[in-house]
Amino acid sequence: MKKLTFSQGKLLIKLVNRQTDSSSYELVKAFMGPFKAGFYQTFAALFGASLKKEYHPEGEDRLTERVVLLVENGQI
Repeated sequence: MKKLTFSQGKLLIKLVNRQTDSSSYELVKAFMGPFKAGFYQTFAALFGASLKKEYHPEGEDRLTERVVLLVENGQI
């Protein structure tokens, strides 16, 4: 995960939220503790990202949702 581009990292944050119905921040907090979660959230914010970003399949993420569904159905 260290070699992800900025846009790949932002997409990963949203896809984690889609699959788990929990934010990346909540997952990091649960597994690594609140200090590390806060650190990673601050680090992400420095680059204009957020671990608390939610996935909106009917809104801003509708294109991503369409691609995910096509992949899940084996069409691409």
